[in-house]
Amino acid sequence: YMPVYLEQAGRRNTECPACNHQVPATIRCIDCFGYHSLCRECILGVHQTLPCHRLEKWNGDCFTPTTLIDEGYLLHLGHGGLACPNAGQDPTGDNFDSGLQQEFQCSQKVTLVAVNGFFKHNVAWCGCLVEGRRVPSPMQLFREKLFPATQTRPETAFEFGLLDHFWVDMMECKTANQSFIRKLGRITNPDFPEDSPQLYHQLMYCSRSYRDLVTRATFGYGHETEQQPGVGGLALFCPACPQPGYNLPENWEHDPAQFAYKRQIVNDGNFKAQNSHSTRPDQDICLYDGEGYMVAEQPYKEYLSKKSTCRNHKAQNSAERNPRNLRASGIAACACARHGCFVPNSVVDFQVGEQQRNVDYSKTRALSYRTRGLPGALDIYDINCQYCKHFWDRIQKHPEELGLPENINEATLIFAVGSFHLSAHVPECFSKFSLHFVDGIGNIDGEILETLWAAFNNISPMCRPMTGSQRREVYDDFMRDSNWKKMVNI
Repeated sequence: YMPVYLEQAGRRNTECPACNHQVPATIRCIDCFGYHSLCRECILGVHQTLPCHRLEKWNGDCFTPTTLIDEGYLLHLGHGGLACPNAGQDPTGDNFDSGLQQEFQCSQKVTLVAVNGFFKHNVAWCGCLVEGRRVPSPMQLFREKLFPATQTRPETAFEFGLLDHFWVDMMECKTANQSFIRKLGRITNPDFPEDSPQLYHQLMYCSRSYRDLVTRATFGYGHETEQQPGVGGLALFCPACPQPGYNLPENWEHDPAQFAYKRQIVNDGNFKAQNSHSTRPDQDICLYDGEGYMVAEQPYKEYLSKKSTCRNHKAQNSAERNPRNLRASGIAACACARHGCFVPNSVVDFQVGEQQRNVDYSKTRALSYRTRGLPGALDIYDINCQYCKHFWDRIQKHPEELGLPENINEATLIFAVGSFHLSAHVPECFSKFSLHFVDGIGNIDGEILETLWAAFNNISPMCRPMTGSQRREVYDDFMRDSNWKKMVNI
């Protein structure tokens, strides 16, 4: 391979193969297929609709980097790379917004961000009128699958493909925003990547907005503007767990094997999922709240504000005194015990320690999610032997916040401890809480959430300094992606 690799550093052809003229071929594209060189006119024509490609130019001795804009490239919007027939014409009509006139009189320099780097271009806006108005420049970029970084005279735009690539990088490689921008800088300028545009904040804002659009459209909430997702409306759940009205056959209530229709959940805390206090909480913009796996923030705060009156619950009443200055010291989550799918609207933040009131809020929401009508449920928790003692008393004290369906009650809810954690309990716990003695649940270990934490913990360092809203969105994305993988591979 070495001779061929070295040969690619030189010229493969000296004349342009794309035109009939004997014109020297001095420019080649390193992103197009093949390494053939073209003349200047042909290279610009080929890249009419490919503005995010990297070029090299022959200087007589070797190829050196060049750009489309250096070769005279002008990016035309709205007409498939061709110049707009109405560009430069004075607008007519009473509805014309005079504030946009200056914007469309000349081309504007815009930085495009793609998976192969940063690209500066002179952009010629489309001058066609739609209902008497010219399309605003951000929308013109968006129609070309370029997400504008601002809504007034945008100077930066991200390719949709780049935003999709960044999301996959975050889910699979746990890549943070800053690391991704640095990677693009090295691709653009390997020698001096610090000279590349530092677009950390722009990527953060655009990627969040783009993922919100994609998620809403995926779940069918972008087609009817008046329809809004409810609680857990932007979350996937287990396709195999029984859910009345969703995946059960008709007359399932008359099936003699009612044990098969019991919901099985496991809940656990994770103290690596911490979150620092935001330096500017007033700028914490929430795109959605409670529609995914994390619970709605305001109702949860109101529930926590009801401090315990029992003297033995001092730890609960000192939640605001966090010695590590953390907004959240961890999270509690629930998943189906057999398949390991996170339960929507059941993930809560810890303030100090693994307090019962936090777990109560998480557990009751998991036991209420699509369980109405089921014959019962199984709850698996590491310390259920102590936790369940006053569980129903706490439910009665907070009926609004911790309410359960009528079919989930003291007679139908079974408490158990995972097999691995049970080995550390006293012998009396084995006979009372071992999964081996629970009738009709099959063979499960109750530790599947621990396997989910192994992958989840890789994104925790990245999410620790985030704002509360951005952190919830990333957690929701990760849990949705985890459930999706379970669904397609179940």
